[in-house]
Amino acid sequence: MNVLAVGAHPLDIVFLCGGTLARYARAGHAIAVAYLALPMSESPDFNLEEVTATREEETARAFSLIGASVHFLRLGPLEFSTTPENKLRVTDLIRRAKPEVILTHDPADYHPEHRVTTALVQESSLLARQYVVETESPVIQTHSEIICMDTVAGVGFRPEQFVDISDVIETKRNMMLAYESEIKAWEDDPVMPWMEWMEVTARYRGIQVGMRYAEAFRPLHTWGSLSSERRLP
Repeated sequence: MNVLAVGAHPLDIVFLCGGTLARYARAGHAIAVAYLALPMSESPDFNLEEVTATREEETARAFSLIGASVHFLRLGPLEFSTTPENKLRVTDLIRRAKPEVILTHDPADYHPEHRVTTALVQESSLLARQYVVETESPVIQTHSEIICMDTVAGVGFRPEQFVDISDVIETKRNMMLAYESEIKAWEDDPVMPWMEWMEVTARYRGIQVGMRYAEAFRPLHTWGSLSSERRLP
């Protein structure tokens, strides 16, 4: 099975579904990962070119641990919307990946770019099957089930499916640690040190369903985005 995970920012995918992707990879499924946004910062010392290079190197290192291919669309904050051009780029991405499953953000997550990512994925998954839409990659007939990842901090999210990641939690930790610059930047924060935050979230979702560690999901409830079978590992 082909699996595509689409996130807005570095760390999003590892933080929200890295364990599930590790489970997919261990079972022999093909994993592709895509990030849509360029980094942003409120710091006056921010260097976009340097930070972009660092984040992409860290992402490649993280996903090399599970043998996933990685793609970057590099959309800037002022162009991050559901424009025809962006729909075509995501459509081409989906056509290349030919996914039976797409994991992406929940449409009610906190960040505007998370919500735009969901909208782009939903529209482009339909466009990928349309012959009147031309991209570099050919039309596919694959029905892609869209499954939403947990929201950041679980706010407003009602899980419908869980994945037991207890036996791949060390892989998820190592994938997280590959994002050395982000982990270091937040390690002394009293609320949001990334590693502790990930552990707490995975333990809480696990406790909800009697597992040591888990990740939470829900299908996107729209016609054409659902499947009659469970496709999560």
